[in-house]
Amino acid sequence: MRIPGLIFCLLTYCNAFGQTPEEIQMEHLRKKNIAIASQKEDRNSNLIDKIPSGYVGTVSLEINAPGAYPETAAGIETVHGWMVKPKIFLGAGVGYMHSVRYNEGVIPIFAESKFYFVSEYMRRIYPHIGLRLGGQIATSGGAGIYSQAAVGIRIPITEKIALNLEVGPQYVTRYTRGGRHDLTVTYKEPWATNGYTFGFFGRLGVEF
Repeated sequence: MRIPGLIFCLLTYCNAFGQTPEEIQMEHLRKKNIAIASQKEDRNSNLIDKIPSGYVGTVSLEINAPGAYPETAAGIETVHGWMVKPKIFLGAGVGYMHSVRYNEGVIPIFAESKFYFVSEYMRRIYPHIGLRLGGQIATSGGAGIYSQAAVGIRIPITEKIALNLEVGPQYVTRYTRGGRHDLTVTYKEPWATNGYTFGFFGRLGVEF
C-alpha cells in the first residue's frame, strides 16, 4: 500500500508544478551539467590569474659556459616589462657577466620577449620560451652583439612572486687577446673582439 501511495504523491507533486518525472530528471541533469561547467571555468580562471599581468620585473643569477671571454662567466641581471597579452611578455634588461678566470666582464643590454604555455593540466608550473636580442659592452675589448634563446618554467609562489628557471643557447661576440713570452717576462696584448662564440647558459630568477 505504501508504494502506490508514494507514486500518487509524486504524480500529485509533479502535476502541481506542471512537470512529469521525465522532465524533473532532465532538469536535474541540466543543473548538474551547469555545475560541472562552472567548476571547469573556475579552474581555468584560477589558472589565468596565476599568469603575471601588467608590470613584471625579474632579478636573476646566471652562468655562461663559455662566456664572451674564454671559459666560464657568472653574473646578475634584471629585466622589466609588461604583459601585453595574457601569454606574451615584452621587456628590456641589463646585466653584468664576469669572467671567472680573466677578471673581465661584459654588460649586456637587450630586449626580451616571452611566450607562456597555459594548460589546465599544468597548474603548478608554467612552461615558456624566450628570446633576447641586444648588444654588450666589455670592460675591456669594445662592444659586440648579445643574443639568447631560452626554454623555462615559471613556478608561482604568491599571486605576484614566482621563481623562473631557464636554460638555452647563446650567441655573443667573443673577446680574446694575444701575447708573447720573452725570457721571464710575458707581454700580453689588450683584449679585442675576435668573431663570435656559441655557448650555453643557465639562469635562476625571482619575478615580482
